[in-house]
Amino acid sequence: MEVSTFFCRKGLHWAAHTEKKDLETIEYSQCIVCHPEIVEDLYHRFRVKDKRSRAGLYTFASGDGSAALQTHAKKGHQETFQALMASLPAPAASAKRRRSSAVTIASLKKHFKGSEAFGAKDPRQLAFNDDLCLLVAKGLMSIRLVENPWFRRLIWRQEPRVTIPSRREFKNKLLPDFASRNEEVNVTADLKAALSISLAFDLWMSRKCEDVFSIVGHHMDELWDFRVHNLGLRKVDSSVGTDLAVVFKKLLDAKQLTEKTIAYVKDDGGNLTTMARALETTVSCKDLGLDKPF
Repeated sequence: MEVSTFFCRKGLHWAAHTEKKDLETIEYSQCIVCHPEIVEDLYHRFRVKDKRSRAGLYTFASGDGSAALQTHAKKGHQETFQALMASLPAPAASAKRRRSSAVTIASLKKHFKGSEAFGAKDPRQLAFNDDLCLLVAKGLMSIRLVENPWFRRLIWRQEPRVTIPSRREFKNKLLPDFASRNEEVNVTADLKAALSISLAFDLWMSRKCEDVFSIVGHHMDELWDFRVHNLGLRKVDSSVGTDLAVVFKKLLDAKQLTEKTIAYVKDDGGNLTTMARALETTVSCKDLGLDKPF
């Protein structure tokens, strides 16, 4: 009978597993304290009828290890197995644990955050928040940047007292607050001072398969400087031209641009053409001597 024997170490479990190649790979375990010698005819000694009468011999179940043998070792040979395990060399560190060069947010905080952090209302923290919003918005960077370990390493190496927001906090709080303040101070005042404005709009589908409507305003200020403002992205439930005109008209009314719009730019999309025709009946340019936007 072909027999192969190997040893398995797991906690208090140190046993010889003997596999019968010609018996559909049935595996057995034997306690090396009760049976210090490996028995070649283990299968003949390990019959079903005397299974429970022979201590230290168990069927090895690959699914759950050898639970019966582990129980036997803990109850009958605990001191022996503990001494054996203590005398053995420690196993080599797993390759998965060798990440000395990996940079994690926790390790960065431990390394850099030795000083007390700025308060939430500290002018230096508020200035950093605004600059971070500008970096993402104007620099067209991904919001995931704020949680990038290397980005945090760069910031904290310069100023460890800065608190870098999480992606969720940045998306749901800091960015909307910054957009609201910026619109009130810059965009709204500029649009009120404009005598006329040209609008560019487009429609596309987002990665979530949602229809998104973009509106951008162009005008010249009193110093003849060219001004461009993104009036917003609007998620629309319908991409039909007449339905888009309703959404567009509400935005024009809210920004007080209904009577200032003298021109628009669009692509050749049929729904945008329909929307433009619908707007011609609602946008008034009489003060500018125009019957409709061109």
